[in-house]
Amino acid sequence: MLMDSFGASHAKRVFPNTIQYLKDTFQSVEMHHLNKVGENSRPNAFPFLFGKTVQGIYRDIWGEQNINDLSKRQYCKSYIDKEPLVIKAFEKTTPQAGYKTMMAEDWDKGVFNWPNCKGYRKPPTTHYMRPFQIEMSTSAMQLMDHQGKQNCFEPHHFLNDYTEQFMNAYAKSFGLIRMYRRKKMSIADSPKFALNWASCLGHDYSNEPFHADGDYVEFLKRNREELDNSFLFFMGDHGLRFGKMSDTPEGRRDVSNPMMYISVPRRLRTNSALMTNLEKNSHELLTMFDLHATFVDILETFTITTTADFTKTIEKEKMRGTSMLRPLPPGMRNCKTLPIPLQYCICHLDKRDVRPTDAYSSIGTVIADAINNQLKVYGVEDRCAMLIPDEILELKLIVGSKDLYQVTIRMMPSRGLYQTFVSGSDGNFRVVSPDVTRLDTYKKQANCIDNNEIRYSDQLRIFSGHSATVKRTAYADFSSALSWTRLYHRLLHSRRLNDFLRFCNGKIIHRFETIEISGSSRINRMLTIREIDEIVFEVVVHIRSED
Repeated sequence: MLMDSFGASHAKRVFPNTIQYLKDTFQSVEMHHLNKVGENSRPNAFPFLFGKTVQGIYRDIWGEQNINDLSKRQYCKSYIDKEPLVIKAFEKTTPQAGYKTMMAEDWDKGVFNWPNCKGYRKPPTTHYMRPFQIEMSTSAMQLMDHQGKQNCFEPHHFLNDYTEQFMNAYAKSFGLIRMYRRKKMSIADSPKFALNWASCLGHDYSNEPFHADGDYVEFLKRNREELDNSFLFFMGDHGLRFGKMSDTPEGRRDVSNPMMYISVPRRLRTNSALMTNLEKNSHELLTMFDLHATFVDILETFTITTTADFTKTIEKEKMRGTSMLRPLPPGMRNCKTLPIPLQYCICHLDKRDVRPTDAYSSIGTVIADAINNQLKVYGVEDRCAMLIPDEILELKLIVGSKDLYQVTIRMMPSRGLYQTFVSGSDGNFRVVSPDVTRLDTYKKQANCIDNNEIRYSDQLRIFSGHSATVKRTAYADFSSALSWTRLYHRLLHSRRLNDFLRFCNGKIIHRFETIEISGSSRINRMLTIREIDEIVFEVVVHIRSED
């Protein structure tokens, strides 16, 4: 079960009862130092689901080879059916042990598709929730009116309901335990692999998940028998990337330190070697590649072979991780020896403040050039404002290094805050990684971009001409942005304005807001991303102009 944007410390605050229940009932072990390897969901999902990267890991600063497995053409512009999804490997075991599999997310533009990627041509698992999400978002939008906290039916509710139905649709999963004990498996056991990914609950707001703590406790209680005989991973993909908390030193570390709790099948909890390994590894630096290796270990130990000797380390030549169920290889585990980008490293680096004198003035230009070059690579330089350095806010020398600096800088015209590492001296600097991190929320400043990997720029030319007219007819307390979110996503999914008008009869009504929309005679054609932005922007302009 994956909770989007749940950092290790944040999870303890918002889900205290769920975490306590995991520990008390399933003897879950917290992996304290899981380190993300990418900025957001996709570059962290691919390492644990495929064992591959989609965001470069630049290690030349350590004298090591850079890592970049899949290009955007491979993971986004092409279907990914041929990539080695570890869940499918469980399906392809012997007929007696072949797993029934499920993948469910709480919105249709999930980890493989957001914002405009192809994802899968065919369902990657036995049960795949995305077709339902697509249908609900495009032709059954009236169902959206029955969701939300006001109706006690939120996305995580139907996500967990779907998962529960999957678990109950097949015989109970005692296969792992029976194989371990008898070295064979009955067809009636129907082992299962489920990935439940909740994005909506905690992605944007730090306080939002509090009210769902009890919901997850009840889910675990209802399915205790099934889960008690399963490997259960309760985890995040990264920490909360937005809001005031992420501006604190603790919050910045939490962003790169997603939560991870692991429980093993009940009968394996008496295996002293296994439990000792988990407890010891819980205090080691780990990555999403180690989670992928753990899945492979479970597959090979309990379905392909019958061995269950947890005293031996398993290392595979082409695998970047090591199973967390086994002893980890000897040697130092840090951001130099593991595939972790320096900008996300949670290890403590001693830093010394440096006054940004004229000798360092070129650093701002180097960072701006790195970001602007990314805009050119993705072909959006004609739509987005090129960034210009405004002020270096923090310059810190990494103690022990010769010329490695962490830089926090403000850029114009957005006044956005960025952070990255640079190396060099005497006015000759280079950015260690082209993946510069934006620290503050970009909001509409990234509307010129429809690519999730580079949504940190500024909007230059937002609109040129209008394909639809938006007329304000009524306005009261405009305190909620939910209707605009629905409007944007409705148009983003459908791309046809007349289809949207049929849905709402020309109006959006949410609480006190009523907006009437009239379009041109060409409203049946497909809308571009820019035209969708125009519509939503025009609504907001009309509202603000009359405030």
